[in-house]
Amino acid sequence: MQENARPITYAIGNVGGSVSHLRALRHWIARDARNRGVQARFVFLGNTINRTNARQTLEEIIDIFDEFPGSVLIGGGLEMGLFDFLAGNWNPRPIREWMRYSGGRQIVESFGVDEEMRRSADIRRKILNVSPRLLGLLQGARDRSYEIHGEFCLIHGGGLPERSLFSEETDLLRISTNTITLWQHAFGNTVVHLSGPRSRTRGLRREIKMGASPLVSGQIAALVIENGSASRFLLAKQTADGGHIFVASTPLDEFRSPARSILAPPKRIGAQRSFTSVSRTPSASATSMPFRTLQGS
Repeated sequence: MQENARPITYAIGNVGGSVSHLRALRHWIARDARNRGVQARFVFLGNTINRTNARQTLEEIIDIFDEFPGSVLIGGGLEMGLFDFLAGNWNPRPIREWMRYSGGRQIVESFGVDEEMRRSADIRRKILNVSPRLLGLLQGARDRSYEIHGEFCLIHGGGLPERSLFSEETDLLRISTNTITLWQHAFGNTVVHLSGPRSRTRGLRREIKMGASPLVSGQIAALVIENGSASRFLLAKQTADGGHIFVASTPLDEFRSPARSILAPPKRIGAQRSFTSVSRTPSASATSMPFRTLQGS
């Protein structure tokens, strides 16, 4: 990497625990940055983990942070749930609910926690011994809710902007009750996010939705931002025969339509459901999960 090389930001969409797609994207970006003599940095928009491969995914992200200085993670729901658990911010009942309904059981199992380990303090200690830098990574994600890059505001999409971003006399309810619209009003930027738009005036907003989980879409998207403007999309996806994963570079102009969700996943029959949301009703398997008698710390 050349000293004082021109920085380029890669806004990474929904990873969803797909380590193989993320590695393919990482290697492609590293090679592209070397060939062009630029300094790459990653901005993860959250939803990096799922009920599988949590440890592998987070350790891959830590390695990316080491390889690409200045990279950041904006936390989504599962990342923040894991942070709250590791930091001891929850009392026993929410911990059990996170374990049972939000994928927490599978997430901690990926760090080598077995069903005989029931005290939450012991589980936290085990995970932090296995991955000592994990808490710092997640703390940074909690402390960062957005990134501004030129004409773009990069967010996860699930949280409202801080009240301090608006003038005291601003009536937020008169602006909108829509999260994306509020972020756009706060900065006047095009909002790059993961959550689906809910407003009927969707075509009037400037937004880029970075695609669904790879479990649904079969791909991870990255928006390339150079000199404050977006230049192209990268799509890490698998070949049609289910073989190797490749990365395609696509001009931004092909996704300029304001009336639809950008990078919408292709229609698939029987596609797997994304598990980034909390189920309110326990499934049959949930009632027999280990950790159901978790004790507080």
